[in-house]
Amino acid sequence: MIRFNALLALLLLGSLGQANGDSLQTQDEAAIRKQIAGYAEARTQGSGESQASFYAEDGDEWELFARDKTNGRPAIAKLLDLAPDPNRRFRLEILHITPLGSDAALVDAHWYRETSPRPKGRVQYAMVKKHGSWLIQAARINPYPQPNP
Repeated sequence: MIRFNALLALLLLGSLGQANGDSLQTQDEAAIRKQIAGYAEARTQGSGESQASFYAEDGDEWELFARDKTNGRPAIAKLLDLAPDPNRRFRLEILHITPLGSDAALVDAHWYRETSPRPKGRVQYAMVKKHGSWLIQAARINPYPQPNP
């Protein structure tokens, strides 16, 4: 009976801790939004190194039609480096931020290019808090199908 009561107490404490750990503090959500906006600006500018700085050192990116995922900040910088283009515009519209604990969250967003009012696709970012900063641990990019003419 004592073992059962101890187990029950551990389960209750664990569920309370999980419930408390599954909510983001207001400053964390604001920091995530700021990071996503900064990443979108870096994408508009085109510098692969600048874009990769928003990823964790061991982060990865995998586009829907890519054969393999890109692993690590240096490889991501190479993948994302774009030629200068004064007309390039990129923005992200956050749809949801789902807490995955006090130091992890899933960000679901639409992504837009140029001045199109319609999103070009959907992206999910697994964000992690490392050394006080929210970074992209994993990105999954999904373009929407092109409409038939």
